Amino acid sequence: DADLDSAVEGLVDGIWFNQGQVCCAGSRLLVQEGITEAFIAKVKTRMSRLRVGSPLDKNTDIGPLVDLTQLDRVKGLVAEGARQGAVCW
Repeated sequence: DADLDSAVEGLVDGIWFNQGQVCCAGSRLLVQEGITEAFIAKVKTRMSRLRVGSPLDKNTDIGPLVDLTQLDRVKGLVAEGARQGAVCW
C-alpha cells in the first residue's frame, strides 16, 4: 500500500515549488485506478491549505507570477484545458 499523504506532499513540493514556475515542475500524474478518488480528495484538501500572498511573508506558499505576460499565458492554458474538458477545482 502506498503512503498517499507522503505522495501528496511530494506532489505539492514538486509542482508548486516556486509557484510551478520552474523547468522541472511536474505536469502529469500517474495514479493507480483503484486509489484515484482517494488520492484526488487528498490533493484537493492539501491544495485548499496552500496560502497565497506576498513572497516576502514566510508563511506564504504561493506568491505572484513573474509578470503579466506569464499571467496571460497561465489564463490561456486554463481556458484551453477547460475547452478540452478539464475541471478546475
